[in-house]
Amino acid sequence: MGKTVLVVNPHSANGSTGREVEAISARARAVLGDGAQVVLTNAMGHATALTVTALEEGADCVVAVGGDGTNNEVVNGFVRTDGTLRAPKARFSFLPRGTGGDFRRTFGLGKELEAALLRAKGPGTPTDVGMVTFTAHDGTKATRAFINIASAGLSGIVDAKVNATSKALGPASFFVGSLKGLLAFHPYDMTVKVDGEVFHTGKAALCTAANGRYFGGGMQVAPGALPDDGLLSVVCLPAWGSLRFTWESLKLYAGDITKASGVKVASGKVVEMDSSEEVLMDIDGEQPGRLPASYRLLEKALLLCRG
Repeated sequence: MGKTVLVVNPHSANGSTGREVEAISARARAVLGDGAQVVLTNAMGHATALTVTALEEGADCVVAVGGDGTNNEVVNGFVRTDGTLRAPKARFSFLPRGTGGDFRRTFGLGKELEAALLRAKGPGTPTDVGMVTFTAHDGTKATRAFINIASAGLSGIVDAKVNATSKALGPASFFVGSLKGLLAFHPYDMTVKVDGEVFHTGKAALCTAANGRYFGGGMQVAPGALPDDGLLSVVCLPAWGSLRFTWESLKLYAGDITKASGVKVASGKVVEMDSSEEVLMDIDGEQPGRLPASYRLLEKALLLCRG
């Protein structure tokens, strides 16, 4: 086997990953060979830098060990901001250790250590990657890759609340954060274009540009999304009030949200979102900025070990 590097977020799973890192490292070397290297992140963005170093030093596979945010940072190590890949033949794999674990749900994968390590030994499947150019908090333009879901509206507020909430409750942390987000939320005037055509204009709770199906700790917001079909799944939820939204959120967990009254669904290769208001964004569970934003897809760009 070639060189495999595990990029480990020791703070994931409410800190339990850090406490178990020696056991994870030992099992990784047993399954992947003595040459498997384990490196630990120590700050936001560090996983991207570690991935860049690993790929520049010839890694054949980089494994993200953490949550969806760690997956995002590692993918951003693979993909440059201009959309080119640093190492087109290198594979991306992930060992789910996060609270939400939304990306793995699209593929029906569990969190078992052994299964995840065995996946890292396998071939990569060409998988789409999203790119989004948006407005950072300091007002400058920024570009990031995303592997799962990017969205704007209520999801951005929820991200801010969830990331400020203790993850000790596990997936319930997302529910608590969502309730806090609802209390601080009002619908926004948004204009959404799909492949250059106006798809939505007016009030909305949130709109997605989805590569995967799940976000928010198991909410299936884009049940029709496929990570290798060359399309972003666009779902706009209407301006429901807090009580109505709480009720309709049951359909999110059941995968039936697109059947709810007023929900709009489309798909395309380029999605643009804008607003006259400050609308916060979500990118793979992180909250890096606000609208306006433009989303596009890199078709089958990344070799993903997904079983």
